[in-house]
Amino acid sequence: QTGILCMLPGGSSTIPVIAMETGADYRLVALSQYLRLLIVSLSLPLVTSIFNVHATAVTEETGTWWGAVLLVVFALVGPYIGKLLHFPAPHIFAPLLLTVAAGQFIPEALIMPNFVAVIGFLIIGWFCGGGLSVPVLKIFARQLPMTLLFIIITIATCAATALLLTAWLDISYFDAYLATSPGGLETVLALAHEGGSSPAVVSVQLIRLMTLLVLAGYLSTIIRWIIKRGRG
Repeated sequence: QTGILCMLPGGSSTIPVIAMETGADYRLVALSQYLRLLIVSLSLPLVTSIFNVHATAVTEETGTWWGAVLLVVFALVGPYIGKLLHFPAPHIFAPLLLTVAAGQFIPEALIMPNFVAVIGFLIIGWFCGGGLSVPVLKIFARQLPMTLLFIIITIATCAATALLLTAWLDISYFDAYLATSPGGLETVLALAHEGGSSPAVVSVQLIRLMTLLVLAGYLSTIIRWIIKRGRG
């Protein structure tokens, strides 16, 4: 379970939390996930720079204070709703669904002030780094060559998949490459916005992210079912 969560191509900010709630080693998951995120985020601008993309003007959106308050309310109330509805990883899925519902009726609620992102990254950093220890870092160091190899294979596979997506959706390879990127969603959205990409980029990325979150949430159940069938 820890190995699968380490190699899932995306959801680096939520997969470690799901790992903690489902009994996996969230420290190894966090290290592997953020190593993948770092490599993808650094490689995306370098790779996409070969596509002669003309940047468009980016407009800054100012968030609302009540949007930030609503975010806190969802984070506090969501887990109770998730447990009541028997969601996997209720601390993740219930607030996420509440946010999606709010975005349907109050779109401006999803525009957060800049300080919210700063606080969010600080919390993620504290969560990922606070539980590390020397034994965990030694285990991760021994696995580092294989982890890097799998990350490279994942990126190459997604790049190959982009060729199929180009033909299927009739979009440019630039858009398809961004749409199939294994993570780095913030970087993908920034590059897509600057390059005037089609809505397919956001659509495919959201499908990828939601699929990964559902898979990660039910991973324990899936593994138990496979083991039970194997023994039977």
